[in-house]
Amino acid sequence: MKRLYLACVLLLPFSLQVVAVEDLILPREELQVLVNAQNQFALDLFAQLRKGDENLFISPFSIAQALTLTASGVRGESAAELLKCLHLDDFETDRIHPAMGWLRRDLIEEQKGCSLSMANGLWVARGEPILKTYLQLARNHYDAEVAMMDFAGKTEESRTTINAWIEKQTSERIKNMLRSGAVDANSVMVLANAVYFKAGWATEFNKKNTTSQYFHVRSDWKVGVPMMKQMIYFQYTRDKDCQVLEMPYLGDRLSFVMLLPHKKEGLSDLEKTLTLENLNVRLAKLKKTAVSVMMPRFSLRSDVDLLPALTNLGVKRALSPKQADFSGIRAGGGLFLDLVLHNAYVDISEEGTEAAAATIVRLSKNGGRHPIHFTADHPFLFMIRDRQTGALLFLGRFIEPTECSETKPSRENAR
Repeated sequence: MKRLYLACVLLLPFSLQVVAVEDLILPREELQVLVNAQNQFALDLFAQLRKGDENLFISPFSIAQALTLTASGVRGESAAELLKCLHLDDFETDRIHPAMGWLRRDLIEEQKGCSLSMANGLWVARGEPILKTYLQLARNHYDAEVAMMDFAGKTEESRTTINAWIEKQTSERIKNMLRSGAVDANSVMVLANAVYFKAGWATEFNKKNTTSQYFHVRSDWKVGVPMMKQMIYFQYTRDKDCQVLEMPYLGDRLSFVMLLPHKKEGLSDLEKTLTLENLNVRLAKLKKTAVSVMMPRFSLRSDVDLLPALTNLGVKRALSPKQADFSGIRAGGGLFLDLVLHNAYVDISEEGTEAAAATIVRLSKNGGRHPIHFTADHPFLFMIRDRQTGALLFLGRFIEPTECSETKPSRENAR
């Protein structure tokens, strides 16, 4: 099975303005179309991924970047489905990648007071017929560095080289992104986009004011957490469903926004009614107000399989060995999308925020085998047997764990 991997690492939602970089000017109207498309995709994807009482943290910008670069090599109905999922189907095709590229560069170049870096690397197996037009697009609009690799002769060395590059670019927050066996003699290409973000609050929380307070997970479940406190003028608004708070980072371009339901168990209802329109309305109503803020200090990691969500959002042909058309990447095509994974990390403290994320997109050659998934997350039988005679030495059933970790179980998996 020949595989092509696209890996992308990124962070948070951004506050955007008109972009004017080098010889390209992105008009305000075109910029708004692009941003609305990305934000709508973000809400669509989040709605697919959220479940029960589980934490979730993703970078929709990262995922959109990876999928948009993938879409540059998709043709026909496969491309139409993917672009519709990304809400880029009404965007002028020849403007998508220049706009995405200049937006990314503008975000990097215009930051003041915070650390925001992005880098792209492209590793291609020697002898593979990757189209020069695709490589040129990756160079021109995503500033990708292209290198040839010996995936067949130096498989582990290739994997560790790519992982080391990603770790370095993300200040070691994304480690071992490509697992053992992820690249082999059949690998065609690996693309990595690495982004690292770290910024202090425009006004830091005083650590002396941080105290242990209860956090109400549910009406019948509360836990002690370190709660940060400060009172200052922030951008704030409220409506019948929630309060909205915006806290700027140093430099004032990037900010942290929270939507806090009035009811302690109101998050689910808030998420169900959240649309791009009412989100934009809420953000437009923000006004500088004296606010006494209490919020938990926390770190989160999320690791999700995006393929089911993308399928539900209408991406089907690109996933089919018989229908996918990736002839814009590899001469003769013959590839289909069979893996999209996302990993994200965020740390919120008195000083500010550190965050990173990774998205991997894998394209395999038609006719390849799919791995079998064995996830023992429900009751099962087990046995110990003599392989030579077939005699069963022990037989049992496992229904409920007798030892549990301190990790909060999701509602779905709770017994």
